Amino acid sequence: MALKVALVGAGGMGDARHAPALRRYADENPGAIELAGVADMRADRVELFKEKFGFERGFETAEQMLDALDLDACFVIVQYYHIASVAEQVLRAGVHCFMEKPPGTTAEETQLLASLAEERGLTTQVGFNRRHMPATRAAEKWLAEKEVPIQAIRATKHRVNRINEPFAIYTSVHAVDLSCAFGGPVAEMHVVREALPYKLDVHNFWSTLHFVNGAVGHVSGLPDVGYHHEVYEFWTREGLLVVEHQAKPGNAPFRHYRGTELIHDEPATTTDPIEVDGFAQQTAHFLEAVRDGQPGYPEVRETIEPLLLTQLTQEGKSWRQQHRF
Repeated sequence: MALKVALVGAGGMGDARHAPALRRYADENPGAIELAGVADMRADRVELFKEKFGFERGFETAEQMLDALDLDACFVIVQYYHIASVAEQVLRAGVHCFMEKPPGTTAEETQLLASLAEERGLTTQVGFNRRHMPATRAAEKWLAEKEVPIQAIRATKHRVNRINEPFAIYTSVHAVDLSCAFGGPVAEMHVVREALPYKLDVHNFWSTLHFVNGAVGHVSGLPDVGYHHEVYEFWTREGLLVVEHQAKPGNAPFRHYRGTELIHDEPATTTDPIEVDGFAQQTAHFLEAVRDGQPGYPEVRETIEPLLLTQLTQEGKSWRQQHRF
């Protein structure tokens, strides 16, 4: 029987990434899902999503949609400061929930969602799509085959004119999350925060993560440096692995260096951002996890620590997890 799937939030990210990924999954897996409904306060956006992606019914609010439809799963793609409240509605309605990042603006909000889902036996997944990029998967495969530990991680997330949002929580959380996905639990974090000279309420961030396993991570988050740059480096005794988001011309998204040589690279097989950025893969993972009764990747509980670290980074606070020493 087809899963009845809905989407809350017919904005830019829904239009450019999430709804196309859902439509593609439906087309490639006939009978697997039914795009049952879409909710947004803007009636014109609801009609657009119905016409463009094939959602069957439209609603003004998530509450109306949850009351009217017997849903299996719902995608919550709303502004970051509304994600936790809408996801809570979805979970309290007994519906499996995919939510964009961050799942909460605080670790406490994220903890609430995790507990709620576990009490009700529901599958959750957070939209940390970098974990699902083909380049990331290639790095994971290489590390598994070589069986060598990571000694250091450097995550760089720099943007242009991202000065109207809490940058650490909303954007550079990707860098912290992927660092934790590869490095594991964090024992200690040291943060440096400096205000932009022309906008004193906006900050550049640098954090050093000391992982329980002895590896060290360095995260750089700069919201307005005139150049889009997002690169993840994983250093091992067998060389350097590089995962580059939206790789520059001439660069493969996954590269392996040793000594002074480029040993191996894996060029992107497509320029489709839904594939390159991992949206198609994360959508498929969540839907199949719901179908099979398995956890999402990452499920919301797994994101509590990255959210705590980014919340503290945004505040310019260092942190130590005493009981882990």
